[in-house]
Amino acid sequence: MAYTTPQQGFEAVLSSFNGLRELQTRPGGAESLLAIYLRTNMAQIAASPGRPALSFGDLAMSLAQDAALAQLTPAQRVQLLEASLEKLQTINRDHPDVFSADELTWLVAKLVVKDFPESAALVARRPEIVTYLRTGQAVAGEAASADIGATIRQILTDRGYDTDLS
Repeated sequence: MAYTTPQQGFEAVLSSFNGLRELQTRPGGAESLLAIYLRTNMAQIAASPGRPALSFGDLAMSLAQDAALAQLTPAQRVQLLEASLEKLQTINRDHPDVFSADELTWLVAKLVVKDFPESAALVARRPEIVTYLRTGQAVAGEAASADIGATIRQILTDRGYDTDLS
């Protein structure tokens, strides 16, 4: 079944997968998800004939949840951001036909807004970014998605991150 937004799709998965729901509510659950995420090797997944029980997209969506981000320390969120940027580069460079970068891009945007104070005022003035952060879906089409991406990349670049995701 298709869902209107990635967040709605995630909530549907969450309602039918007890293990994921348990990780969402258990103290230390987000840290456990982060450990799995950091060990995830994109090349191994791309080369494997089977599908893992928890897909990479589901893992990224789990970590993008407000409850999970709140469980992580600022240092863990920086680690998550850096790993996510690296994984985005790997997906775009080596595996664009295997993985969707949508969930990962949403996770990066949520991390930037949560941890970089200068982004709060910018986001507050941009209802399309507020909606994107809440739902995972750009509401105004491809141009808005490109604009959101450019805004997030600019914030990251200003912070010294490599945002060449090609």
